[in-house]
Amino acid sequence: MTMNMSLRFTQMAVLFALLVACDKSPQAAISKLYKPSPDKDVTTDPQFNFSPFAGTVWKTKAKTAIADIKRYTGVMDTHLLAPLHFDPADPNYTPIKDLKIDAELPVGTRLRITRLLQDQGAGGGPYVEAIVQDGTNTDKTVFVDFALLSSPRGSGPTLTWSANPDMLEKAN
Repeated sequence: MTMNMSLRFTQMAVLFALLVACDKSPQAAISKLYKPSPDKDVTTDPQFNFSPFAGTVWKTKAKTAIADIKRYTGVMDTHLLAPLHFDPADPNYTPIKDLKIDAELPVGTRLRITRLLQDQGAGGGPYVEAIVQDGTNTDKTVFVDFALLSSPRGSGPTLTWSANPDMLEKAN
């Protein structure tokens, strides 16, 4: 049995060495083999009680930015960011690593909340998805920065989602 395990280990080591030799880094070789699970739509899941929030339309009360941010998996996601995550002039500025700003949006930009996605990878967190409804970025799908939202209150079916009143106001 130990001879068989030793043989398997040797085979795996050779396979890994071959993969590494085919690319510049071991991480690149492994990432070619890794396919992250798709995010799960949990908009209608009673545990998250997101359905009442989905479909609501909000206007920004502060400038925002559309930016691409690299996930831990290396995938780039498009986000709508609050000033504290992209504007060095913001007193609470907290920079984000691997950020590429695509556009800054003016105060009054409307967005429609569409769904809640659950990351099925190592991060595991939920993401609020919305569609920008104004300007040159009309119909752009983005993940909403949690700084633009209020922390959900309650749990399970009583969980309540809302916008941060300093950042967003209900559109008429």
